[in-house]
Amino acid sequence: MEYIDSLSSHQNNSSKKDIDFGGAKLSSNLKFLITLMTLGLVFCSAQASAEAEPLPTNKNQPSDKAVNLKTVDSPKASQWKFLHPYSAIYDVYSSDDKLGRATRKMTNTNGQWLLETKADISKYFIKLKSNESTRFQVVNRELQTDWFYSHTKVTFKKPRVIEQTFDWKNKVETGSKGKRQWQLKHQQQVFDRVSHIIQLREDLLHGKQVFNYKVSYKGKIHDYQYSIENNETIDTKMGALKTLKLVRNKSNGDVFTLWLAPELNFIPVQIGQFEQDKPDVKLKLKSLTYEPLASNS
Repeated sequence: MEYIDSLSSHQNNSSKKDIDFGGAKLSSNLKFLITLMTLGLVFCSAQASAEAEPLPTNKNQPSDKAVNLKTVDSPKASQWKFLHPYSAIYDVYSSDDKLGRATRKMTNTNGQWLLETKADISKYFIKLKSNESTRFQVVNRELQTDWFYSHTKVTFKKPRVIEQTFDWKNKVETGSKGKRQWQLKHQQQVFDRVSHIIQLREDLLHGKQVFNYKVSYKGKIHDYQYSIENNETIDTKMGALKTLKLVRNKSNGDVFTLWLAPELNFIPVQIGQFEQDKPDVKLKLKSLTYEPLASNS
């Protein structure tokens, strides 16, 4: 989704043109697929902590253990209760065509959270495989990104690799994209393109109304601003889920959209990328399984 370079970044063709591979016209909307599959949405589970009720091991229906928003808004309430290990599967669609599947896995080791996304999608004879990870921790109730990694491979193209490491003691980020390297100084909280959505969910749980985030990507700082559009019910294989629809309008006219389920503590149920005169591309939640919370977490 928007957060990743498009297929056009793997070629010299304009993103506004179709790409001709041996007579088969491949719409440049495949760039959305790269974006969608590597965008690193954070699909964390419902409430979890040492004091919280145990969560079910398997998740086939919406949870009734969502964090009580009034409790969360209390000044004495602990933050980040919703973080919990999980595995999720999302189907990927372009219009009505199913193009593949993505898997998301969240784990915790000694207080450090790792979110991994793997995707395998195809259209015609063009295949895309991606692997994206973000590692972060919560320090003094503030999310700190430690490491971000993205590897994307498209048929006929060389792999694209992006890596960022954050040293918050010295407030320095070191990154690379291929042979290009950079180093940035950060004087304020900065997220990677994955971790900012974790912060967005936390902000929603605390009743905030303004959603602006500084996101570091490919050596530059970007301003990501979301707005609440409306409420929608999304039909999924887990049943009908009520969601809050949030949108982010990009400067080029594209729109990135999230459908977050309050009853699941604003877990993304559906994710969409929309461009003018292009087919819509969406990820839709298929299944969600909670994993045991390790004792050292």
